[in-house]
Amino acid sequence: MLGFWNTYRKAKPDTKDFKLYFMLRANPKLNSDPALCEWQISQIMNEMRRGKIDPSAAEITKWAAYAMQGDLGDCPQKSGHLNRVTMNYVPITRKSEGGGESYWSKKIMEAYQGLAGNSREQCQEELVKMAQEFANFDSTLFSGRWHRCSDEDNHNSKIPEGEDCIFYVRHSVLLLASAEDGQVKDELDLSEISNWGCSADQFVYSTGESHSRVKEYFKCTSVIFHFLY
Repeated sequence: MLGFWNTYRKAKPDTKDFKLYFMLRANPKLNSDPALCEWQISQIMNEMRRGKIDPSAAEITKWAAYAMQGDLGDCPQKSGHLNRVTMNYVPITRKSEGGGESYWSKKIMEAYQGLAGNSREQCQEELVKMAQEFANFDSTLFSGRWHRCSDEDNHNSKIPEGEDCIFYVRHSVLLLASAEDGQVKDELDLSEISNWGCSADQFVYSTGESHSRVKEYFKCTSVIFHFLY
């Protein structure tokens, strides 16, 4: 990919500069390599703290408890000084929830104390398992609004209409969620999708065999071609 990009830039010297980012996915196979696992955990922790993942209060509590056990080891008998530390593990978008520090520290410290004896490796394994269950982690994400279907009789009625929907492209599935309540409305195995494509303002995917494909069209507000490879 980098070779192609360098060749392309030489052919078009006025091309703007871009930054290239990569992410380590929450793939269990990566966990067999300790070095990759550390990078993976760093990415997961960063996305949780920045509020890019939207877990429940119970999930945040469990997450923070395992993260603290992995980072700090067993909770000491005198642990009042750790109440403020718990807030380092709460997503920035959720810190004021329930009254702030007093709310979160009580819940997290109780869960943390119950994890005594767990090693850092065990905690990391549990964090990766949790991350795999979050719809918007380890996903390429974009939004769009359903526009039309090539075959109205076979239109996917689970697609939200009259509102934006959010697409989560994961390892093996495409999730369609409502932008209004965040609930996943449909889950398509990538093997069900026979083709997909996009332009600057439209995304389309098709299901079915070549002679009877049903295409669903969505209007998008931004270019999303970067994930279609």
